[in-house]
Amino acid sequence: MTQGSTLGGREIKSNLMPVRVVYRSRPIQYPLIAAMNKCNAWERAGLDLTYMDFVYGPSESDPMLIDGKVDFIFGSHITPYLHRSKGVPMVYVGQVVNWCDEWLVSSKPIHNLADLSGKVIADESTTLPNHPFGNRLLYLKRGGLELSQVDFLETGRKSPAYLAVAEGKADAAIISPPHDNDARELGLHVVPLPWLPMIYATTLLTMWDTTQERPELVRRIIQAVRYGVRFFKTEKKQMEKLMEDTIGPELGIHKDTYLQSLYQRNCLLLDESLYPRVDAIENAFRIANMMQHDLHEKVNPMELWDVHFLREVEKIEKIR
Repeated sequence: MTQGSTLGGREIKSNLMPVRVVYRSRPIQYPLIAAMNKCNAWERAGLDLTYMDFVYGPSESDPMLIDGKVDFIFGSHITPYLHRSKGVPMVYVGQVVNWCDEWLVSSKPIHNLADLSGKVIADESTTLPNHPFGNRLLYLKRGGLELSQVDFLETGRKSPAYLAVAEGKADAAIISPPHDNDARELGLHVVPLPWLPMIYATTLLTMWDTTQERPELVRRIIQAVRYGVRFFKTEKKQMEKLMEDTIGPELGIHKDTYLQSLYQRNCLLLDESLYPRVDAIENAFRIANMMQHDLHEKVNPMELWDVHFLREVEKIEKIR
């Protein structure tokens, strides 16, 4: 039996390290967190999860990390480069998703992004640092469009962009799963776009002092996330039940076909190794440069990435 003390009526296990986390996106991150909870990843890695909450936007999450109110942000992919240019020592220690998978939705058939020239494109947010909007700007640029060639219609967070297309207010939208299913049900044309290398979803972000003063905490949270990814991708039956009982209700998804689509999508995206792709880092940094045009003169994007903990965890797991 584990000995421990109490804090506010809750037992603190003496052999576990307390950790506080906020996360920044829901369709990918919440299913992974649910998997981590289901497989007891936190305690297996030697962690006592004392705080976990969803926070919308870097303006809320970043100060929590900087001020020491949390130990890690799962997310914040763009603004840490801007903080770094001002001397704030944030550090990325792992990356679970290296791809962005989006769909082109239109009222009339459009199979080439270049055909959007002169069109109105709807998005829930049309300002940076909104990361999904930054991804869509890169999609358009990769498709050969100058941003001056299109007009953007902002619909707001509570009004999905595909509805603006269905209502005739916009010609097209670039949307994330599982909303492609909703767009199909409205009779819209839905075309998958080639995956875009991107630092996305669950990124393990902390402060430099944490890596120096509490390196074991860093190693343990990497292990916990790896346990969660492994469970998600290998325990299909348990995950299907978890999707139905917990994840679906939390995300407001009730159709089995939608949940299956979300599960398959995340299985493809999640990478247990937690190593970032160089092209994914490059694209995230490109979005940061859109916000601060001289950023590339002040910051090398690799300054923020410390992957030696990943190698240490790999060695520990091999020994075991």
